[in-house]
Amino acid sequence: MENSEHKTGIELIAEERKEQIEKHGFDLEKDADYYSNYELKDAALYALTLERDKYPESWEFWWHNKMMAKQERMSEEEFYIEQLKIAGALIAAEIDRIQNQNE
Repeated sequence: MENSEHKTGIELIAEERKEQIEKHGFDLEKDADYYSNYELKDAALYALTLERDKYPESWEFWWHNKMMAKQERMSEEEFYIEQLKIAGALIAAEIDRIQNQNE
């Protein structure tokens, strides 16, 4: 883990959201265009639980596979923190998407 034990939860979530935007291109505009059926909320639930019935229906399983690969290579504690920060960032993205659509 890269010094995350010295970062607060909000810092980890903010870094994850920044990565979603800058590295993967999932910015507010793309979120609004592609995720109007609460997929981001569903993805956050899936990130926390890894329950297949929580997985966003419209998503292909590439993200599931990515989560499983992370789980295999991380310690239990590292993966748990990873789940929490991903879910937090997805929830932040969903809040932004909803607030933006109402403007």
